[in-house]
Amino acid sequence: MAQCSFSISFNATADEVAKKARTAITGAGGNFQGNSDAGNFDVSTPLGDIRGSYVIQHPVIHITINSKPFLVSCSLIEKQLRGYFASMA
Repeated sequence: MAQCSFSISFNATADEVAKKARTAITGAGGNFQGNSDAGNFDVSTPLGDIRGSYVIQHPVIHITINSKPFLVSCSLIEKQLRGYFASMA
């Protein structure tokens, strides 16, 4: 069962959104498998791993967090991702 899910609107192309996500996740030392349609990702934090998936349905990316550290709230993850994609809104 997913621990949290949310959607973020964007004005860029689906390819640009996927590339930006790949850059952010791999730049943070995480793993990213996916394309402009859908994919999976994981990234380590000092509190534990965050694992999730995404589906892009232009102009929205739907993100599901499947696993996260107990001490990391869904709202914090969503806030970070919204901030990151804000330049594409």
